[in-house]
Amino acid sequence: MAVRHENQTAEIIAQSLVDDFSDLTWSPDSQWLAYVEAATNTFVQIKVLHIKTGAIQAITSDHYNSVNPTWNSDGKCSISFRTGC
Repeated sequence: MAVRHENQTAEIIAQSLVDDFSDLTWSPDSQWLAYVEAATNTFVQIKVLHIKTGAIQAITSDHYNSVNPTWNSDGKCSISFRTGC
């Protein structure tokens, strides 16, 4: 479960139906949070959360495991990651 604390209130912004989140990493500008979440087929995929809008987007497929997201040092919204079976 991911929770946003704003103005002394807590709001659930994401909740996994399968397992806990892992490999959480902030973008250099702190506007994005990349994390690993298990899909319903139990493969893990990388997702990104835009902090201001709350929008979540899967950036890897759920057809293979993707782990260890890391942000580029220039702060652009692109990350590198490792995949495997």
